[in-house]
Amino acid sequence: MVDPLPVARDADRVRPPPTHSRTGTRPRVIAGIVGFAALSLGACAAASPEADEDAGEGGRAPPAAPTAPGTGYTPPPTTLDAFDPGGGADAGAATPPDAAAPPTGSPGTCTPGLCLTCDAAGRGVIPPDDEGCPPVECGLLDRYAVEVVEGVAVCFKQVHFPTGRRCVAPGQCKSVPDPVSCGDVRPTETVRAGSACEVIEGCVDTTPGTLAPAGEGQPCEESGICRPNGMCDTTVVDQCPGYGGAQICDAGVHVTGERFCDLVSTAANCLATCQMFGSACLAGFFADAAAPCAQGEPAGCLHEAPNLRCRCQTR
Repeated sequence: MVDPLPVARDADRVRPPPTHSRTGTRPRVIAGIVGFAALSLGACAAASPEADEDAGEGGRAPPAAPTAPGTGYTPPPTTLDAFDPGGGADAGAATPPDAAAPPTGSPGTCTPGLCLTCDAAGRGVIPPDDEGCPPVECGLLDRYAVEVVEGVAVCFKQVHFPTGRRCVAPGQCKSVPDPVSCGDVRPTETVRAGSACEVIEGCVDTTPGTLAPAGEGQPCEESGICRPNGMCDTTVVDQCPGYGGAQICDAGVHVTGERFCDLVSTAANCLATCQMFGSACLAGFFADAAAPCAQGEPAGCLHEAPNLRCRCQTR
């Protein structure tokens, strides 16, 4: 009897393998898993910092240069830092490459007010004057001075009138007058001497002028002398004959009863002065260079002084 086992093994050798066997499916599943892992690793490598550094500063590769030369095309920047003139976040807001350059002196927010107007660009402008400013007291600048007009002394007041220009700064007006805000100056006559026997006292700086009599014995008109009342006495010359050329201060009767003529000294003392005119000396008085006829303290006939008033006996 023949053993059937070898026959069965031969039949198995020639039988084709089944289409959906376990051993045929496993290699394809493993290959799919390996392919998916390879794709995942590639995506991670593309997003890694090392890949960004290789791509260039900014994290992205720069665009390719234009392929058509001569077109004038310039590739646009690819990062906000390229728009930032300072190159960082602290440098200010990003400026697009097609934005207009800011004007010189950026316009601001301007609100008109006292001594402040606004121009067309919204900038504040200080005007020279503003109606809202209080008046400036120009009278504080007024000054007095004496001038001679056609031989007559006249006191003038330099009166200052306002000319505006009161603004100093936005919201600030001038409180102290100056030649700019009070530049209209008009001389105004205040006092005029009526004769040679009147003088103007004061009329200097801020002191107004007043009329006063000229010094006693001051020459006036052709041959007169001024009296304390401010009148010109022309009779003295007739009372003092023989004293031609001398400045006569007065004439009258001395306490001793003799008639006299008072003269401005022309010598070292009054004795020598009277003798020059052939007269005796009755008395001498101190005088002042600015008012040689003004009678001061008694000096005597022999006292020597630069300024004396001498009383000589009338011949």
